[in-house]
Amino acid sequence: MKYNIKTATNRAARVLKAAAKRAAYPALLYAYTDKDGRQIVSDSFRIYRFKEQLDLAELLDDMLYPNMQKLFVPYEQGKTIGVAVPEISVLKSVIKAHGGKENAIYSFGDGFPSVKAQFLLEVLETFPDAELYVAEENRLIKPIYAVSKHGDAMIAPFRWTSVPEQYEQQPEPAEEEIETLTPDEFAERYACAA
Repeated sequence: MKYNIKTATNRAARVLKAAAKRAAYPALLYAYTDKDGRQIVSDSFRIYRFKEQLDLAELLDDMLYPNMQKLFVPYEQGKTIGVAVPEISVLKSVIKAHGGKENAIYSFGDGFPSVKAQFLLEVLETFPDAELYVAEENRLIKPIYAVSKHGDAMIAPFRWTSVPEQYEQQPEPAEEEIETLTPDEFAERYACAA
């Protein structure tokens, strides 16, 4: 599978649509171009930064976009370790086995984060050449970074309230409750200091 701008544009549009459903942060309804020329889309659970400009609605002039840069600090400072990239077929099997895309969680193993399998599948379909990384410290509660020559992405870790029976082999929950955080709150809580 190769990178395809149409697939990237469709994926980005879906992320914006997901952000609209949550309506927690109005700026996330739009794409944003950062100072490095990367086009960014996020729904608070995943962030895509595309090196190539896609045909998306851009942020309005009177709106401020959350500082997504803070979330990528561990990767950009080289304070990450590589994790194995799962096969697309494995992710599709996990999704099917656990009752569909909303219920499926993919674990990177003991001491590593778990993420929504559908989000990981979408990132790997968008960036087929991606390599995956996680922060060296506190890995269980840190996001997964996907790095490609066409851009990069970040997937927030899944936060367990209790471990469902079908996930008994998964690592223990990082925290006791699931919280909905804005991107700025997530960055403040989980990103390393710049």
